[in-house]
Amino acid sequence: MIFLLVTAAVFLGEKITIMKVSGVLVLLYGASLLNRQKSLWLSISAMAKDRACRLMLICSFFMAIGRTIDGFFIKSFDPLLYAILIYSFMSAFLLVYVLYDGQLKAARDLYYSRKAVTLTAGAVNAYTYLFLLYAITKIDVSVAEPASMLSMVVTVILSHFMLGENIKGRLAGVLVIIAGSWALFV
Repeated sequence: MIFLLVTAAVFLGEKITIMKVSGVLVLLYGASLLNRQKSLWLSISAMAKDRACRLMLICSFFMAIGRTIDGFFIKSFDPLLYAILIYSFMSAFLLVYVLYDGQLKAARDLYYSRKAVTLTAGAVNAYTYLFLLYAITKIDVSVAEPASMLSMVVTVILSHFMLGENIKGRLAGVLVIIAGSWALFV
């Protein structure tokens, strides 16, 4: 989210306000609570040391670039057509990777063994992206993308019921993240 705040300001001319910076810092604090340690610094350090967290930081960096590009191009395209174009390119890139890696049969087997899940996940992801594109035609990209993190409430609840995860320690982090998202809109 910090990456997005900076890239949106530099490339889209969005303003960096005190409330946006405050909101992003609160979001970061909330994220540190998701893996709570004895202190805030230890929580943030644990995030930096954990391989999965580092991968998520890389993901966040690339998402910031992607959302900034979306914010630039969505001004001159219909969001639905833009989403179709982007998803077509993503599918082509991933297909090339699957072919290169020799995983086409495994991908096909996965699809046929879990067709309902793959179709549902594809539809949910497509509509999520489409709704985000429509949102960034109305509000700043640096507000829309972090606000989409409100989905964490649903994710945490579903992870408890579907995956059996213990969510007690994560609820506080999610509530803080919601407060940070709210600050972005003020």
